[in-house]
Amino acid sequence: MILCGTNANSAKGFELDITDMTSSSSDVPCSNDPFDNFTALYAKSPDGGQIMYYASTSHTESTIQRPIQGTTDYMKGVISNKWMKDPQFVGSFDVDDRVFVFFRETAVETDPDPAEKKIYSRVAKVCKHDIGGDSLLRNKWTSYQKARLDCLIPGDIPVRTGTPASAICAFNLTSIDDALDGSFKEQKAANTFWTEATTVPTPRPGQCTNDSKSLSENVLQFIADHPLMHQAVQPMYEKPIFVMDDEELQQLELHNNMTEIVFYAASNTGKVYKLFFKNGNTYTTSTYKPLSTSEVIWTLKQHDDVVYICTDFSVRRIRVINCEKHKWIDECLKDPHCGWINNSTLLSENENQWYNRCRSIEYIKDNNLQNANGVYTHENYDISITTPKSCPPEKPQYLRATNTTENKLQLRWIPGFDGGHDQTFILEYRNGETGSWMKITVDSSTSDDDPQIYELSGLQSSKLYEIKLCAENKIGTSPNTDSIMVSTSNSGSIMASMNDKPFKQTVEITVLMVICTTFSVILIVAILITFLLTRKKYTKKVESQTTKEEHKKKWEKCPRKLTSDRTDLSSQSIDAVSLPYLGKNKVTSAPDPRRSFIPEIFQTDRNISIYNQISQTMNSLYKLCKLADVLHSTVI
Repeated sequence: MILCGTNANSAKGFELDITDMTSSSSDVPCSNDPFDNFTALYAKSPDGGQIMYYASTSHTESTIQRPIQGTTDYMKGVISNKWMKDPQFVGSFDVDDRVFVFFRETAVETDPDPAEKKIYSRVAKVCKHDIGGDSLLRNKWTSYQKARLDCLIPGDIPVRTGTPASAICAFNLTSIDDALDGSFKEQKAANTFWTEATTVPTPRPGQCTNDSKSLSENVLQFIADHPLMHQAVQPMYEKPIFVMDDEELQQLELHNNMTEIVFYAASNTGKVYKLFFKNGNTYTTSTYKPLSTSEVIWTLKQHDDVVYICTDFSVRRIRVINCEKHKWIDECLKDPHCGWINNSTLLSENENQWYNRCRSIEYIKDNNLQNANGVYTHENYDISITTPKSCPPEKPQYLRATNTTENKLQLRWIPGFDGGHDQTFILEYRNGETGSWMKITVDSSTSDDDPQIYELSGLQSSKLYEIKLCAENKIGTSPNTDSIMVSTSNSGSIMASMNDKPFKQTVEITVLMVICTTFSVILIVAILITFLLTRKKYTKKVESQTTKEEHKKKWEKCPRKLTSDRTDLSSQSIDAVSLPYLGKNKVTSAPDPRRSFIPEIFQTDRNISIYNQISQTMNSLYKLCKLADVLHSTVI
């Protein structure tokens, strides 16, 4: 593994042996600025070995380099703005005997006005057999050519504006060869417009040859002055396959070893997009946010089912084959790594969930489900169909019989979500618990938001029937409702549900009655406790009044002076203690009409309030329990 460090503006390379993690110094030409993008790859050399090609910027020199075997030198390009000007390298690939490098740079062929600075995307080519010229272009590329890449939204101009935006275009090798085999572009004098070159020497400059040192100086001088091609490389489908506003995509990585076109794009905000290109359309399969902050992702590499990213502060690993997170068929099948198992019988009971039947292609192959009925992939499903939610319908709710006759049952239920498609209902019934099931398809009678009503006819008199229901749309089938047991009768009455799972409403009302009973017991206990405490307090008060009467009689037998003193003391204490008796006269007040029907022990202001609250609570509780009893009788 090759590692590069800026080394305090003096770039240095290292070779790391990943088997024992030992490192050694390397002569690889690294970039001195961490903000200069670079690209590198190992390609097959003419002698059958592996050799590295490296495109980077070191200080002011930007070029494509390759070690010259047997020496410490490198093959390089001409250091000239015509060859490269302020490039940012994106990626590199080898195809047969050529290596292609993709980058963007400041265009030199545009308006000579220095204020009109424009950035163009490029593809450059060098040949693996190129060893440079004999005298001119010695140790320099004699096969170097570059062409502009057109990646434009129709109607736009090929420039970068002040608004962040990114576009991804697809190019095939044929369109690249057409541009490289076409006319050259030239600038005949400084500060003039570039035009198509009309005079080209023979043999044609820029071609791959097994002996580049045999090329004439005329050919070498021409390629040194004319590296740029006149025609631009046109994209497939004549437009970008993916456009993103307000973000800059920094890295692009193709998923290896797949027949489908799946690639990953990393942005300057720390996001990674998984994209799938099919039939001229690009689908965003997943968006990953592995970082807690917004950071620029500088490196993006895919290996097996994970993608590795690198920022200024961390290295992260993202698992990119995670089909279980797709809850809907539309999302699932836009990921070529996934398939949708619509047939519930192909899944185990624990896995059988209508809203999540997305499984990996590996799971489908391991279980031999490739050709099974109800199994979909992007190959046998139209993924261009867009629905808000596309899935099997939800299970109907609250199935019950609302009326019975001698040979008919009127059924009612509430439909669930239709899964984004028209739904029908499959009604199944049988005589008792041992008969064979019979099916009836029921169309939606009203809006899916309203209760559905269906009359099941042709039944036998006074027979017990087991009934269940499910919903179905073009995607799949919902789970069945719980079975209900209903009997036909001449009276038109409805038998109670006899299955092991009673109605939800019956359970709720039964619970309500239990709560009412519990509160009644608690309230009775509270009343008894209040009665005992109040009675105890009342008894103490009577005993206190009796004691005062006895003390009064003793005082009356004392001398007059003491009686006078007592009278004065009593008069001074009236406001302080509010004695109920003063001398021989009893202090009384007008009778309170509210107390006429209240027991004596409650006939105080505080106790009257308690009594009234208890009475109101008892009345409310009585009404609530009576209502619960009525509801329970209605359901039964």
